[in-house]
Amino acid sequence: MRIADEDRDIGDQEYGTGAGNGGGNIVYRVREGIERFFITDINNAGASARGQSGLFIMMDELGTGKAAHKFNHIPGGCNVLYMDGHVDFISYVNSQSATPPVTPAIAVIVGGLSSGN
Repeated sequence: MRIADEDRDIGDQEYGTGAGNGGGNIVYRVREGIERFFITDINNAGASARGQSGLFIMMDELGTGKAAHKFNHIPGGCNVLYMDGHVDFISYVNSQSATPPVTPAIAVIVGGLSSGN
Protein backbone atom coordinates (compact mmCIF):
# COMPACT_ATOMS: atom_id res chain seq x y z
CA MET A 1 0.00 0.00 0.00
CA ARG A 2 2.95 2.35 0.47
CA ILE A 3 3.42 2.68 -3.29
CA ALA A 4 -0.18 3.92 -3.67
CA ASP A 5 0.59 6.72 -1.21
CA GLU A 6 3.50 8.20 -3.17
CA ASP A 7 3.93 10.64 -6.04
CA ARG A 8 5.48 8.96 -9.09
CA ASP A 9 8.17 10.51 -11.33
CA ILE A 10 7.58 9.12 -14.84
CA GLY A 11 9.95 11.48 -16.68
CA ASP A 12 12.54 8.82 -17.44
CA GLN A 13 10.05 6.19 -18.54
CA GLU A 14 8.50 5.43 -21.93
CA TYR A 15 5.76 8.04 -21.51
CA GLY A 16 7.97 10.98 -22.52
CA THR A 17 8.50 14.40 -21.07
CA GLY A 18 5.39 16.20 -19.86
CA ALA A 19 3.20 13.11 -19.45
CA GLY A 20 2.58 13.78 -15.76
CA ASN A 21 0.13 16.12 -14.07
CA GLY A 22 0.05 19.74 -15.21
CA GLY A 23 2.42 19.01 -18.11
CA GLY A 24 5.24 17.95 -15.77
CA ASN A 25 6.93 14.61 -15.20
CA ILE A 26 5.29 13.71 -11.89
CA VAL A 27 1.95 11.96 -11.36
CA TYR A 28 0.73 13.20 -7.98
CA ARG A 29 -1.34 11.10 -5.62
CA VAL A 30 -4.72 12.54 -4.72
CA ARG A 31 -4.45 14.47 -1.47
CA GLU A 32 -5.56 17.71 0.12
CA GLY A 33 -3.79 20.72 -1.42
CA ILE A 34 -2.65 18.91 -4.58
CA GLU A 35 -4.50 21.40 -6.80
CA ARG A 36 -1.66 23.92 -6.44
CA PHE A 37 0.58 21.63 -8.51
CA PHE A 38 -1.81 21.86 -11.47
CA ILE A 39 -1.47 25.62 -11.93
CA THR A 40 0.63 26.17 -15.04
CA ASP A 41 0.57 29.99 -15.08
CA ILE A 42 1.32 31.38 -11.63
CA ASN A 43 0.81 34.94 -12.92
CA ASN A 44 -2.83 34.23 -13.78
CA ALA A 45 -5.00 34.72 -10.69
CA GLY A 46 -7.96 33.06 -12.44
CA ALA A 47 -6.02 29.83 -12.85
CA SER A 48 -5.41 29.50 -9.14
CA ALA A 49 -9.06 30.26 -8.36
CA ARG A 50 -10.05 27.09 -10.22
CA GLY A 51 -8.74 24.96 -7.36
CA GLN A 52 -10.42 21.74 -6.31
CA SER A 53 -13.70 22.49 -8.08
CA GLY A 54 -12.01 22.11 -11.48
CA LEU A 55 -10.03 18.90 -10.93
CA PHE A 56 -11.95 15.77 -11.86
CA ILE A 57 -11.11 12.62 -9.94
CA MET A 58 -13.54 9.97 -11.17
CA MET A 59 -16.30 9.50 -13.73
CA ASP A 60 -18.76 6.94 -15.02
CA GLU A 61 -17.56 4.52 -17.66
CA LEU A 62 -18.04 5.50 -21.29
CA GLY A 63 -17.23 4.03 -24.66
CA THR A 64 -17.73 4.38 -28.38
CA GLY A 65 -18.17 2.05 -31.34
CA LYS A 66 -18.64 -1.54 -30.15
CA ALA A 67 -18.14 -0.34 -26.56
CA ALA A 68 -20.97 2.23 -26.71
CA HIS A 69 -22.95 0.03 -24.33
CA LYS A 70 -20.42 1.08 -21.65
CA PHE A 71 -22.20 4.41 -21.21
CA ASN A 72 -24.06 4.44 -17.91
CA HIS A 73 -26.38 7.16 -19.18
CA ILE A 74 -27.81 6.71 -22.66
CA PRO A 75 -27.73 8.62 -25.05
CA GLY A 76 -24.41 9.51 -23.56
CA GLY A 77 -22.91 11.43 -20.76
CA CYS A 78 -21.18 10.89 -17.47
CA ASN A 79 -21.38 11.88 -13.85
CA VAL A 80 -18.00 13.40 -13.00
CA LEU A 81 -16.71 13.65 -9.41
CA TYR A 82 -14.51 16.64 -8.68
CA MET A 83 -11.92 16.95 -5.93
CA ASP A 84 -14.06 19.32 -3.86
CA GLY A 85 -16.77 16.63 -3.70
CA HIS A 86 -19.32 18.02 -6.16
CA VAL A 87 -20.63 15.96 -9.07
CA ASP A 88 -21.65 17.30 -12.49
CA PHE A 89 -23.38 15.48 -15.33
CA ILE A 90 -21.52 16.20 -18.57
CA SER A 91 -23.19 15.31 -21.86
CA TYR A 92 -21.12 13.47 -24.45
CA VAL A 93 -20.50 15.60 -27.53
CA ASN A 94 -18.70 13.99 -30.47
CA SER A 95 -16.65 17.05 -31.41
CA GLN A 96 -13.54 19.02 -30.53
CA SER A 97 -15.63 21.24 -28.24
CA ALA A 98 -16.40 18.38 -25.84
CA THR A 99 -15.94 19.02 -22.12
CA PRO A 100 -13.13 17.02 -20.48
CA PRO A 101 -13.06 14.30 -19.34
CA VAL A 102 -16.13 13.30 -21.42
CA THR A 103 -14.46 13.55 -24.83
CA PRO A 104 -14.34 11.36 -27.95
CA ALA A 105 -10.66 10.56 -27.30
CA ILE A 106 -11.37 9.31 -23.78
CA ALA A 107 -14.37 7.30 -25.08
CA VAL A 108 -12.12 5.56 -27.61
CA ILE A 109 -9.42 4.82 -25.00
CA VAL A 110 -11.79 3.55 -22.32
CA GLY A 111 -13.85 1.63 -24.87
CA GLY A 112 -10.71 -0.01 -26.26
CA LEU A 113 -9.47 -0.99 -22.83
CA SER A 114 -12.76 -2.52 -21.80
CA SER A 115 -14.11 -3.86 -25.11
CA GLY A 116 -13.28 -7.44 -24.15
CA ASN A 117 -15.74 -7.31 -21.24
